[in-house]
Amino acid sequence: MLAGCGSARSDESAPAKPEAPAATEMDVAVPGSPSADALSLMYGTATVRVGDDAELAFEQFPRPTGAITGTDEPPVKIVGAKVKMWDRDQESLAVLSLDGRVLVAVYSRALSGTPEIMLERYTKRYGQPSFVTRPGVDYRFWQSEDDAQALMVCWARNAAGITIATTAVGLRSVMNELRMDPASAEADALKASSILARAARTETAAK
Repeated sequence: MLAGCGSARSDESAPAKPEAPAATEMDVAVPGSPSADALSLMYGTATVRVGDDAELAFEQFPRPTGAITGTDEPPVKIVGAKVKMWDRDQESLAVLSLDGRVLVAVYSRALSGTPEIMLERYTKRYGQPSFVTRPGVDYRFWQSEDDAQALMVCWARNAAGITIATTAVGLRSVMNELRMDPASAEADALKASSILARAARTETAAK
């Protein structure tokens, strides 16, 4: 749940699967309280930013009825970091925190409309994003003015034909380790495109 363009259920739609924990320990300071104009993960009236109280994220995105809750080992090596999450079919929230402060927050859910509606809100607030687009998966990225934080929005269609959108906000250094950055998105998208192309050639040859 804390890597690439995943989904609420990784067995249903995760074009980029979680990487193994980083080989070296990351030196990450506890973030301070966020400013009002900091990059934000937004959905409806809910907002989560780097430096927010981690429990606030779960108040902003409360656990739905029937969702599984739990903790997990952080997919990056940061002393004292914790992962808390809830997960239900087609929707999930995961928060990586340090000393009770959000380092990275990731929210995934099935899209009820088009991605453009979601993207318009971010674009109006943060300007035009950088993007990576390949068959089957799309990414948009924003960075804070000091390059210390990043925001990622991506969406992909799962095996059931449902489009799952994932939004993540976090410290840029940590998001890079989690492959939530343009370079990793490009590599993952090219890999996915190559797989699709091979499948298409195989299907054509079989006809």
